[in-house]
Amino acid sequence: MPLNSVSPLASNYREFIRQWIINGAPQDGKVADERLLADPVVSNDTFVPPDPPLQGVQLQVRPFAISPVSEREIFVFGRISNVDSLFVNRFEIKMRPGSHHFILYKYGAVDLTEGQVRNLDPTSPGQEIFRVARQLFVGSQTPVYDYQLPPDVVLPLDPLQGFDFNSHYVNSKTTVSTGQVYINLHTTSRTDSTRVGQPVFDNYLGFLLPKKQKTTVNYTWVKNFPRNIFMLSSHTHKRGESFKIYRVGGIEDGTLIYENHDWDHPPSKTFTPPLRFEAGQGYRAEVVYNNESEKDIRFGVTSEDEMCIVIGYYYN
Repeated sequence: MPLNSVSPLASNYREFIRQWIINGAPQDGKVADERLLADPVVSNDTFVPPDPPLQGVQLQVRPFAISPVSEREIFVFGRISNVDSLFVNRFEIKMRPGSHHFILYKYGAVDLTEGQVRNLDPTSPGQEIFRVARQLFVGSQTPVYDYQLPPDVVLPLDPLQGFDFNSHYVNSKTTVSTGQVYINLHTTSRTDSTRVGQPVFDNYLGFLLPKKQKTTVNYTWVKNFPRNIFMLSSHTHKRGESFKIYRVGGIEDGTLIYENHDWDHPPSKTFTPPLRFEAGQGYRAEVVYNNESEKDIRFGVTSEDEMCIVIGYYYN
């Protein structure tokens, strides 16, 4: 569809039709998101959305356009319609090609309009990226990601939970590309023995990468409370060559616990049993960057800037 057309049907129009069919293709009423009928987003790829979870909720960032030879990072606020608390024990993320990252934040915003797309301004990013009340929930840097939490751990969601969807795409092509993200949150029941997972999101901003040289950045995070870390991952941009994490404090001080040499496909390392950190203990990130460019590089939100982030989950 449509037959004998030079151009394919816009991907957001196809998504509107898909939603209509899934809901029984009724002749009357509104069963699909009418915002999909806005400006057409044309895509020639064969992106197939994941099936919704048998128990849980499916969320999405609807299709949006990325101009040729450019990048675009957006935020969209929304809520789910759960009347009871939900307990997530697995999440799946699937994105159209070209994604730099996707993050789903828990956010109880009262100052944002649901469904409104907010474009991140790289020259003044503070208003969006430093919202104090926003908390990392799940995320991915790879196009397809599926993570199962330990059997006795859940990520809780409050009734009518608010989310801020953050999607960043880079388009190196000379034609318009399309961004889109699906998120499946698989849920389970909570018992007396269930542990509540909490996010690790430790971000170091104060580094400098001089032009035309390699630089090793070291930074240490120590917490004043005990915790059991059961997953760790990392995040840099394209000039990150290696990312190592070492324990700090205790009898295992200096032990290497995480290592990554592939910046755009960072592994998620699960620890069974989890790593126990007492109050006053933590970890040190040792990150090697190769800045081959003609300018010094610091922290920033574009793909030409850099980041140094430790990501993961723990329970108390």
